[in-house]
Amino acid sequence: MSYWQSTIKPLFLLKSKFLITSILATVLDVGLYLLLFHQFGLSAFTAQAIAYPIAVLFNFLLQKWFIFESHRKASTIFGLAMLVSGVGYLISLGLVYCLDQVAFLHQNQVIIKSIEKGILFFYNFYFKRFAFEKRFV
Repeated sequence: MSYWQSTIKPLFLLKSKFLITSILATVLDVGLYLLLFHQFGLSAFTAQAIAYPIAVLFNFLLQKWFIFESHRKASTIFGLAMLVSGVGYLISLGLVYCLDQVAFLHQNQVIIKSIEKGILFFYNFYFKRFAFEKRFV
């Protein structure tokens, strides 16, 4: 079996499935964020503080059911995934807060969320894979 078949192809397929579930969770996150920001007048920071945890729980369930194999006890997986998400939450809040200080970006919240999601995609994939499967690659 070639390196492509044994390593690269499975990792590519796994990242593709992760991308699909991430898109679904991102739609929930961004939609809720924009609703809270534009319709309810919450600050970008507060809207992010509410939307992100809801999307994280939704994403965890999708990842558990469709992406990763469980190589740990469910309680351990959940705890590690929430630890990873907690750090991601802090990164996310920091990014949104800092980017929202730029006048152009404050007027274009979708750009802020796009930058934030792009950065967190790779962080989440590798650290959540470790949480579920005890490996990064």
